[in-house]
Amino acid sequence: MIYGIKRVGAREEIASAPRLSVGDYRWLGGYTPEVRAAVAFVAGEGFAIRMDCAEAEPLALCREPDGPVCRDSCMECFINFAPERDGRYINLEANALAALHCKIGEGRKGRQALRELGVPMPSVCAHVGEAGWRLDFFVPLACVQALYGKAAFSPGDVIRANFYKCGDGTPQPHYGMWRGIESPVPDFHRPEFFGELIIRE
Repeated sequence: MIYGIKRVGAREEIASAPRLSVGDYRWLGGYTPEVRAAVAFVAGEGFAIRMDCAEAEPLALCREPDGPVCRDSCMECFINFAPERDGRYINLEANALAALHCKIGEGRKGRQALRELGVPMPSVCAHVGEAGWRLDFFVPLACVQALYGKAAFSPGDVIRANFYKCGDGTPQPHYGMWRGIESPVPDFHRPEFFGELIIRE
């Protein structure tokens, strides 16, 4: 499964990027809110990531940086900007209060908080409406360069990622994803199931 990353001139142009469906719900049945995601490469600036969820009144209790936002209604992007040279990926997780959980590592164990590494931080903004909510993440090129030693991206370059929707502590726990994960128990830290994102012309 391949997604084409649109090249844009400004972050706001993420609205014109193609959407992918975060609609593969596993491990629990029942609650399956519609979620879509989009990625755009803002030339000279970084990567804009937008996630929309058709979910009214999302649970949002966590406020602290790198706190347990996955227990709230949460949308997530796990992304490796240089899979050809580095096995580590960044997990961007946030709730409707824009509380951001953001670490890097090769798997679930041994992850490092970006805040503790002293690198330029990704940002997130949350927008909550009557019928749903949205997250706008932005990963600056300075962050990517500090972590991966790469700041130049060209058409054809490959990034690997997966997109998730969860809510471990909500009244209706759920686990949705873009690329399906083969695991007997809920586990989003499975980079072997990431899909390809290719920068377009």
